[in-house]
Amino acid sequence: MLKLLPLMLAVAVTACAKKTEEKKNSIKPSKVVATNQSLHPIVVESDKSKSLCSVMKYEDSQRNLSLSLFLRGEDTDEERVFAGLIEELFVRDLGAKIISQSHKGQSVLQTFTSTDGVVSGEEKELSAASNVTVCPDDGKYAKGSAESVALNATFFISKVNRKVSELLPSVKINPISVEVTPMIKKKLQVIDKGIVIWEYEAFDTDNAYYMPGTDSITFLPHSEEFRQMGYKMNFWEVPMVAAHEYGHHIFQTINPTPEEKSAHLNCFGKMGMKSNVAPEAEVEAREVANDDVLGALNEGFADLISFYSLDNQERGLKGVPCLEIARDVSSKTFADGTPKNFTAAALESFFSDKETEPASGCSIPNFQDIHILGAVFANSVDRFLTGATDTKDQRLLIVLNWLQEMKVKQAGMKTLAPKDFLRESFKLFIETAVAKTDNKMDAADCALVTEIYPGLEASIAACQPAI
Repeated sequence: MLKLLPLMLAVAVTACAKKTEEKKNSIKPSKVVATNQSLHPIVVESDKSKSLCSVMKYEDSQRNLSLSLFLRGEDTDEERVFAGLIEELFVRDLGAKIISQSHKGQSVLQTFTSTDGVVSGEEKELSAASNVTVCPDDGKYAKGSAESVALNATFFISKVNRKVSELLPSVKINPISVEVTPMIKKKLQVIDKGIVIWEYEAFDTDNAYYMPGTDSITFLPHSEEFRQMGYKMNFWEVPMVAAHEYGHHIFQTINPTPEEKSAHLNCFGKMGMKSNVAPEAEVEAREVANDDVLGALNEGFADLISFYSLDNQERGLKGVPCLEIARDVSSKTFADGTPKNFTAAALESFFSDKETEPASGCSIPNFQDIHILGAVFANSVDRFLTGATDTKDQRLLIVLNWLQEMKVKQAGMKTLAPKDFLRESFKLFIETAVAKTDNKMDAADCALVTEIYPGLEASIAACQPAI
């Protein structure tokens, strides 16, 4: 279950949760900010037509189930084999080694108050979660039902787990829980000199995220506004989403990051945000740290995990607005044609001490978003590996090996400036790829490095001219 979500109040609530800190803010007149929240969440319920079961345990012959998916840009029903993925009637694998449990129906109220700039918060569970169960009598559950959400997530998370465990059998991956569309209501209040100057309440909606501290993946409900904006698919019907979130769990397993224990990592960043009025805090200079760089690498890693673990049709994002090109690992550009390279302009934006004003729409990449820089990392990795390996499994193993090397060398890299930390992290990937493929860097490889990360070739011995 959710067990206390991270308490978050940034006066303006954003999609990427940060750790709550007590901090003084001088309140200025209101401004419009974007949030993944809504007053009109779409409630996900159980498929009430499937309420009775003639038998209480699945047999192997009953383990083929139809999933409601969004593939190739359209809704589709496809049968999948669930052997080993349903225990009695519970949507979890046998022995709960991959999925500890799937939960539905939880309702939570989170209250946050900023009194003269000092932030406090509390959480109250209004209704407890219950386990998602399915019936052997039924081979299909209604699209958008709690059972459909849990079955989709369980299937694709298990698929990624089995692939990673096959390639890295020595790595023990803790089981995770799947939280099906909990109703998380936030009430925010800002008090200045005893006067309530701003109040706001809404439900968290329109995203999915991984919570390291509780080993859980949550699919939030969608909202009526989200539908009005033209988004027709459900995120849990896009296989990449569950696989991406599980990729964060793999990252945390191989390279534990204690700082993330009170934060959550979502799939979509600022996709689908709505505008809400909030008080404006005093503008402070951005300060990018190595943890932010690691966050971008984590996002790119999760994209690569899904891209290499899923089948070609499953990993696609066709028809998913904002993500179709931006998060397609195989696309060398963003939707507006901007190349997915570590260019001087991209790095200047990411490391800038001034926040970039977001562009309208989502075709123009904002390189200050860790999901966007992560997309650059993912595509750059894939381009380099495409010429050096023959199969997706080989590429996935190299990406996993790179993260293992990061764990070993990260402590010695902590003193590096963030720009250097990013450069050395990508250089370590190149070194790992070359070592694991027994290849030698040639002129074409060096030219590709120059294209991907201009200037990095100067630090690679194989790319230096012979004396």
